[in-house]
Amino acid sequence: MKNILIVSDGFLYGGFETRTLRELIEAKKHHYNVFLACIDYNHKYNVFKQVLILKHPLSDYSDSIKTKNILATRDQIINFCKENHIDIIECHPYWCLLPTALAAEKLHIPITCTLHGVASGNFINPSLTNIGLRTIYYLTLKYGFDQIIAVAEYLFKQYSYLSSNIIITRNGIDVSEKPRPPYSPHDGYFCIASRLDVPKTKLIKEFLPTLHALPETQHVDIFGDGDQLDPLKTFVNQNHFNKISVKGWGRNLPQVFANNHYAAIFGMGQVVLEALNSNTPAGVLGYGGFAGLINGDKNLSYFAENNFTDWKTHKTDLKKELQKLKKNPDDYLLSYQEISKFNQSNIWDIHFKTEESFTYSEKPIFNTLNYLLDNHHNAKLDLKNFLSKTDLPNMQNDVVYQLFLENIKNGSKAIKVNELKQSNISKTIEIDTLKKELNNITSSGFWKATKPLREILNKLH
Repeated sequence: MKNILIVSDGFLYGGFETRTLRELIEAKKHHYNVFLACIDYNHKYNVFKQVLILKHPLSDYSDSIKTKNILATRDQIINFCKENHIDIIECHPYWCLLPTALAAEKLHIPITCTLHGVASGNFINPSLTNIGLRTIYYLTLKYGFDQIIAVAEYLFKQYSYLSSNIIITRNGIDVSEKPRPPYSPHDGYFCIASRLDVPKTKLIKEFLPTLHALPETQHVDIFGDGDQLDPLKTFVNQNHFNKISVKGWGRNLPQVFANNHYAAIFGMGQVVLEALNSNTPAGVLGYGGFAGLINGDKNLSYFAENNFTDWKTHKTDLKKELQKLKKNPDDYLLSYQEISKFNQSNIWDIHFKTEESFTYSEKPIFNTLNYLLDNHHNAKLDLKNFLSKTDLPNMQNDVVYQLFLENIKNGSKAIKVNELKQSNISKTIEIDTLKKELNNITSSGFWKATKPLREILNKLH
């Protein structure tokens, strides 16, 4: 038996809970014991070999990160790994990445990082204004892991510049060979299912007025759990959405979907797959609003490559899509052959066979970080001095790091046009190389943040 430790800030974040529980089922088939380390945990599950509660929250989007908390979390993970003979660590964003990577380097244990969405690259998050913290996060993602795992092709393309060791392990579901129920909808009856965290609940709130206002809408059930459940109920009541019922946690969503004869089910990620598996049309909620109904011939591949959401800001006309659905419902149902491509057993079989070949490789940057942290444990991590004076191996050709470093030397917390005009970066790094690297970083957050820099580069060129 091999022992896997899965580490995350929170068990209840986004789709982490669902993905991890599915991985757990498949890991046992491959003779793995699965351990969990996180800041919060839902104790209704008693399925892990052992759970470690991380006692020292590291940061949020603040401008400071305390060395003592990094050290305490790192050492907590190290002790847990030694006690339980951990063979491999799987880490998930966000702030646990740094102490977990430091722990793995101390132990010489192979470590992977799973990217769930564009926010997984937190060094490009516009909310994180401290350029030093962005730099540390970037260094961790690019140099701290033996393998990076993307849950969809979109993320593979987005972050392929971070590592040559990046693979895709999609989210999957349990696809049964049993005959599925026929599609016999109650007209005007719809369902929304989602993790009710802040970003997903925001999308639901933006979608509800449109869905509720349609004359065709008779009733909407909302299933989900999370810290935004009560705020969502308040939102529905305050807006007098009397067609909408917020149900809370659905114990067995596949069964709920199969039994209720909804005309369509709306959500993102694995909810979309579960809806399609129940032989019900599925609507995708994207970050620009309603992104469309799954139509096998037209958009199944696109949405699968985007983890069944849409990162673009365009919207699809809900009324027109529902009219097309009513006219040609068979166009929006998947065959067993189509849905079986997302069978979790097949997906995780490939993953664990690949994971058997994961090996530890030395990471000099994290040796350096461990040394500095161990010798400066009474102070805050001095990012400016560390990043500008420490000779980190293999960093001379990393143009993104050099970009961050130049800003730190100048004492800025964010990218500023005036400082960049005087910056040596334009002299020391070939302009075409830097432009190419920035073009690889396609996240809208980083793209917006670097607009002044790109304008300057275009003028220089």
